[in-house]
Amino acid sequence: MIPFPDRDDGTISEEVIEKVFFPVRFVRYTSEEQLVRNEENKLLWEPNETDKAMLDEFVRFVESKGGKLDLMSVAEFGCWKGIHPDYARS
Repeated sequence: MIPFPDRDDGTISEEVIEKVFFPVRFVRYTSEEQLVRNEENKLLWEPNETDKAMLDEFVRFVESKGGKLDLMSVAEFGCWKGIHPDYARS
């Protein structure tokens, strides 16, 4: 369970967050082939040491706020096709 501030009054909610996508790196998109989970794209779909370190830091942050993050039930590494904020157009 991760307590988080209610947007209106700053109180803490006891709702359970089931999934969170926590982006830790950007890879330039070249084709749909990158989104296929296979040996060729292994580096996109599996965590590296930096990814793991960033996740550990996020867990420490959640715990510092009084939350609990059960990585065994919620953590999964993968990739997502999206737009990097630096390249998004308003």
